[in-house]
This record gives sequence, structure tokens and C-alpha cells, in this order.
Amino acid sequence: MKLPRCKEFHESGFDLTSMIDITMLLIVFFMMTAQFSKTLDTPLDLPKQRGETKAPDAPHTLVIDLTTDGSFMLQGSKTDLDGVLQAVKSDLRKATETQNQLEVTVRADQRTSAKYLNQLAAGLRAIGVRDWRLATQAQG
Repeated sequence: MKLPRCKEFHESGFDLTSMIDITMLLIVFFMMTAQFSKTLDTPLDLPKQRGETKAPDAPHTLVIDLTTDGSFMLQGSKTDLDGVLQAVKSDLRKATETQNQLEVTVRADQRTSAKYLNQLAAGLRAIGVRDWRLATQAQG
């Protein structure tokens, strides 16, 4: 009796090329977005105080920059107080619709006159923002 000869099976390999390509694309994407987020920050001399070290938990955050001459900056573009309040009101409405909380952070240069910060605080209070943060720089 003649037995059939065992055929040699070829083991298929696992190609990692596409996975490596996707990983490299993700790394480049995250590096670029980190650089873009840094370019949106206005260079300010923040007050030197000890503050919270944790990042805000709110999914909706809005950062308002207040420069030394009293002008406001939102996402890299200069605007006036009314423009800031309109943007905050719009973001507050969107956050309320999605049942989230809006986190407002003010980055004010320490050489800025307090009257501009007080005007902003009064405007925020008038549109319903009761809780906002003042960004500081760690001492030392």
C-alpha cells in the first residue's frame, strides 16, 4: 500500500509594512498638531504664582489672551472685548447643548492694567460665566 506523501505547507508571513506606515503617519500628525498648538500661544509674561498643576477636565475649553496694551487674542487672532464675549457666549451655548461644561482660561500679561481684566470679568459675569481660571507661571 502506497501512502500519499505529505505536502509541504508554506507558512504565510505577517507583513508589518502597512502598520509601520500608519504608525509613522500618526507620529507625524501628533508632532505637527503639538507644534501648531504652541504657535497659537501668544508670548506673555504671566504672573508668577503657584497654582494647580492638573489640566482642566472640561471637553470644551476656551483660552483668552490679554496682552500688555489691553487687547484680547482668541486662537491667535486679535479681537475686542465684544468679540471675546460673543465667542464665549457661542461656546457656552454649544457646551450647554451637549450638556458639558465650558472651561474658560484667561492668560493675562502681568504688566497689563487691571482695568482690562476687570472689564473682562464683568463681561463674563454678564453673559453667565461664573467660573473661570487665571493662568499663572510657576515660581522659580
